[in-house]
Amino acid sequence: TKVLTATRPSGPPPSRVAYADPAAELAGLVRAIRARQNEGIAPADIAILVRMNAQLAPIESTLTTAGIAYVVRGGRFYERPAVRAAIRVIQRAKLVAVGDDLPAAIQAVFASALGYDPDGIRGGPEERERAADLGVLLAIAAEFVSADVDRAIAPGAADFLADLVRRDGAERVNLVGGVTLSTIHRAKGLEWDAVFLPGLEEGSLPIGQAAGDPEALDEERRLLYVGITRARLHLAVSWAERRVGSNGREASRRPSRFLVDLGLLPSRARPATEPIRPRAASGRSEPRPLGDPR
Repeated sequence: TKVLTATRPSGPPPSRVAYADPAAELAGLVRAIRARQNEGIAPADIAILVRMNAQLAPIESTLTTAGIAYVVRGGRFYERPAVRAAIRVIQRAKLVAVGDDLPAAIQAVFASALGYDPDGIRGGPEERERAADLGVLLAIAAEFVSADVDRAIAPGAADFLADLVRRDGAERVNLVGGVTLSTIHRAKGLEWDAVFLPGLEEGSLPIGQAAGDPEALDEERRLLYVGITRARLHLAVSWAERRVGSNGREASRRPSRFLVDLGLLPSRARPATEPIRPRAASGRSEPRPLGDPR
C-alpha cells in the first residue's frame, strides 16, 4: 500500500468570511492582499480566482482604485470580444437618455442588438460568460451615473463611453507584474502562495445552470477542487450575503454548498435541494471544521 507523505509542513487553516454585500467583499480582498504583502509575500505569488470572466471586472476596478498592481490571465475585460462589441453598439446607438435613465437605455440596446436577456440567460459556458460580461457593463453604467449626484449636467452616453476609455487605460497600466486575476479554468496547473476565492455562492459556484443536474454539479465540485489546490500556503474563501443579479435586482445569496464538504460550513448550511452524499470509505479523515465565521 502506498502512503502519501507531505513534503511541506501544514500551513494555516483556510479562512472564510461572509460579507454583507459585494462592496464589503471587495474591500476585504484589498485588506487581505495588503496583509499578505506585509507578511513578505510578493504580489506575483498572490492570485484571485473566480468562476466566470464577468466576475473579474469589479475586482479589476477595485484593485486599480486601491493602487494594487495586477495581471489578468487570459485577457483583460475591455479586450474581450463581447465587451468590444457591446461598446460599439453603444457608440452606434446615439442614445439621448441621461442620468438614471441611461443604464436602462443601454440595456434596451443590448437586448435589441445583441439579444441580451437578463432574466433568461441560457446556452453553454461561452454564451453565459458573454451575457455576464454585458451585465457587468450595465453595472458599471449604473455605478457611473450614481457616482457623483452633484454634477450640474446629468451624464449621457458620450460621458459613459469616455469613462470606459479611462477604465481601459487604467487597466492597461497594471499589465506588468502584480497580483494574478484569473478564472479557475485558466489557473489549472499553476500555484501561488496565497489564493483568494471570492463569490463562492449558490448560482456562482455551482453556477445556476448546474442546479438539478448531478453530472454538472460534480463538474462544478471538481472545478472548486482545482481552485483550492492552487494555494501553496494561504487559502481564503468568501461570499456575499446579498448581491445584485444580472436582472438588476438585489437578492439574498446562499454560500456554496461545496463549503460544507470542505468542512468550512456546518451541514445545515447546505441547500435543501442538495442531499448530503455518503463519503466513500477511503481511510482519510473527515475535514476538520474551523471556528465560527469572523
